[in-house]
Amino acid sequence: MNNPGKSVDSKSNTSIDFLMAMSEMKSLDYTSNYYFIGFVNKKTNECLQFKRRTKDDWYAEVIINRGKGWDGYCWCANSKIDAISNMLRLFFEEVPWFGMLSWKLRRFKHD
Repeated sequence: MNNPGKSVDSKSNTSIDFLMAMSEMKSLDYTSNYYFIGFVNKKTNECLQFKRRTKDDWYAEVIINRGKGWDGYCWCANSKIDAISNMLRLFFEEVPWFGMLSWKLRRFKHD
């Protein structure tokens, strides 16, 4: 997470539950493109990342094959907080969540 006054590095392995995740998301600043929050399920190796674009408009990413050999592919979607919240609840419950948004495949260039 990167937010004004609060940053959590992914290597810190900080545990979080759904309610805390939603609290952190509601406080996420949307005045800069540099603020984001992400969650990794260590058991399933699934990773969700979010940027808050406006008060109720969110950008979501699912990194495909994340890690050392990442080839730049992500599933990306824009949505409102209600759909994001419902999807995130399923993510934390470890039940199928991917179908909750309309995803588009995207490849990012990286070094």
